[in-house]
Amino acid sequence: MKISRRYQLRLSEPLSSELEAFARARDLSTCAAIRVLLRQGLDRDAEPPDAFDSPAAVAGLIAAEQTLLVVASILPGGRNLVAELANEASAAAERRIALIERAPADQARP
Repeated sequence: MKISRRYQLRLSEPLSSELEAFARARDLSTCAAIRVLLRQGLDRDAEPPDAFDSPAAVAGLIAAEQTLLVVASILPGGRNLVAELANEASAAAERRIALIERAPADQARP
């Protein structure tokens, strides 16, 4: 036999109106709409985030590109050097991302 739990949820405006509109648009009860939205949120949270979903990631990318352009403008032949190293930089970035993505799994091991 499954045990269900009851939760009390208080929502203020505009969230309560948005929830009710969501439920009406899908012909759901408010409780069913809460369950649907909760499931969607939990499923989305379980997926690896898209790098460009984060404003901080985009800001970091812009800052890195600006730094690269400043360095390229200062060094003699800097723009050529940047172009020559672009493929190597891309490969290094992919290796770094792979390390970061593996980190949580590695940390979970005893």
